[in-house]
Amino acid sequence: MIGRREMQLSVVIPCYNGAATIGEQLEALACQKWDGEWEVVVSDNGSTDGSQDIVESFRDRLPNLQVLNSSSDRGRSRNRNAGIAQARGDLILTCDADDVVADNYVAAMAGALAAHDFVACRLEAERLNEPWQTESWPCGQCTGLLDFAPTFLPFGGAGTLGFKRVVFDTVGGFDPKFRSREDSDFCWKAQLAGFALHFVAETVIHYRYPKGYSQMYRQSRELAWSSVQLYKKYRSLGMPRLPRREALRGHVRWKRILAQLKHFKEYDRARRAHFVRDVGHKLGRLEGSIRYRVLAL
Repeated sequence: MIGRREMQLSVVIPCYNGAATIGEQLEALACQKWDGEWEVVVSDNGSTDGSQDIVESFRDRLPNLQVLNSSSDRGRSRNRNAGIAQARGDLILTCDADDVVADNYVAAMAGALAAHDFVACRLEAERLNEPWQTESWPCGQCTGLLDFAPTFLPFGGAGTLGFKRVVFDTVGGFDPKFRSREDSDFCWKAQLAGFALHFVAETVIHYRYPKGYSQMYRQSRELAWSSVQLYKKYRSLGMPRLPRREALRGHVRWKRILAQLKHFKEYDRARRAHFVRDVGHKLGRLEGSIRYRVLAL
């Protein structure tokens, strides 16, 4: 059995009921070419849809495959943390069960980590999504790192990150107190600890959007809620305060939403998706502002 010292790199995939998509991700990983010793660690958070059977079917194509049962500690961040703790590599790549990595993903990310402690690669949304989905929600991180309003530090999506184990150990992993935006929090903690985040343009992850309106609404609501949580946490650590006028603009946006509601049935799929996301965002900001006692409507 290969030990931690011999294993150079680990690709960690948190999974929960990912049977519909994880096979495509593992297929892409099975086609990777890199001279170093590497493994795939799937951390399963209690799937009930046959995800584990699909993962097990790749054992002959991913000889260093590890499957971890992390169902005793539920949650997205806990699941990812458990997989990283189980991983034997000093270099860690985190990707998601519903995305698909590019052919050169492992080699490009490993090359970037030879020069940097902390990296994030590009995202692309055309391959796995229908035009109405991409029209309703522009893909971030296509040409550079993501940012936040008000501008603070750059960050990358959790499924695009790569880092040396010392980064993970230093910041204490992904914080399970965040509903969402745990990737932003991780990136900011790492940068405040002295690890610069480097953008890797040489490879890409094909990103999959949620297809149902309810999923879009829930995702936007959680992102907005957690954005307020981030703002609350990092104001004292150097994040600029929202100008009062910007913080109070929520009532203007609500008026616009109410005006649009009567036309909802007339909208095409892209416009409906955008409207649903807009409602989720506004409710999330309102809930977050009440929960954290922060004026950020």
